[in-house]
Formats: sequence, C-alpha cells, structure tokens
Amino acid sequence: RWTARHYCEGLLSAGFSVVAFDFSQHGDSEQRDGYDASKWLTEYDVDDVKGAIDFIRTQPEWNELLFFLFGISKGAGAVLSAAARTENISGVIVESAYSTRRLMTLHASRWLEYALGRRVNAWFPFWRVEMTLAVMRWISQRQHHCRYMNLERQLPALRSKPVFWLSGE
Repeated sequence: RWTARHYCEGLLSAGFSVVAFDFSQHGDSEQRDGYDASKWLTEYDVDDVKGAIDFIRTQPEWNELLFFLFGISKGAGAVLSAAARTENISGVIVESAYSTRRLMTLHASRWLEYALGRRVNAWFPFWRVEMTLAVMRWISQRQHHCRYMNLERQLPALRSKPVFWLSGE
C-alpha cells in the first residue's frame, strides 16, 4: 500500500479509481497463523490480490469500468499470477516484477562464481544448481508454511491480456 502511494496519488488526481491494500502479514492486514512472510511470491500473496478483486467486483459503481491490476516488485508477481487465473481483467501494469525461481537461480549462480571462482564455476553443472535449489525451495516452503508460485508457468495465460512492464533505472 505505501510503496504504491506515489503512483496512487497520480492516478487519483487523473480521475482513476484506486484500491490499495497491504498483503497478509504486512501493515494493518490480517496475520495468518503459522505463515512467515517471505520476499518470495507465495500463494497467500495471490490470494490477497484475488480478495481485492472480489471486493472490487462487489462495488456496483465500478462494474462497467475497465479493470487493471498494478503491482510493484513481489506485488507485481502477485498481480501477474492473479490476472493469469482471473477473467475480465482489462490489463496488467507491473514494475520490477521478478520470478522466484529465476531470481533464486541468478543469486545462486552469482554466489557460486564468487565462492568458487569463474573457472571452477564454469565446470559446475547447471542442472545440479537447479536441482539443489528445487530441494531448498521445498524445505523453505515447509518451514514458512506456504507454497511459492511458479510464475513462469502462469505467464502464457496472459497472452490475451495487455501487460505493461516497467523496469530499470
């Protein structure tokens, strides 16, 4: 909610209707028992977006309006995932979206290069990195009582919806 404040103020002054919320375990939102919030995109984050969509659809004054989702960082992944599974979304706008699996792989590869050096890292089989990360994600999901979303598998469902990606400096 607070991260998007700058954007919301501009959209409101331009005449758009805006709904903003805190994800579970953040700010004033509900606390889920046993869930330890993570920087990685989880099913709970997507459920929160779906809850906001359900709320908006109960508002009669918004029924005839175009319906776009906007998210930043982890919230960008959450709106992409929710839009991929939800009908009647006019489009999606995301800033600094990332995929949990790809970002974990990037961090692991960089760490291996730092720890082992470039020459040794070049001989380290990439499939082993991916397999190790899969096991680590499974353990982490059990420890955090959640399920990480596989955004890559969901993106093809967005082919019929306009998506505007913002990234960079």
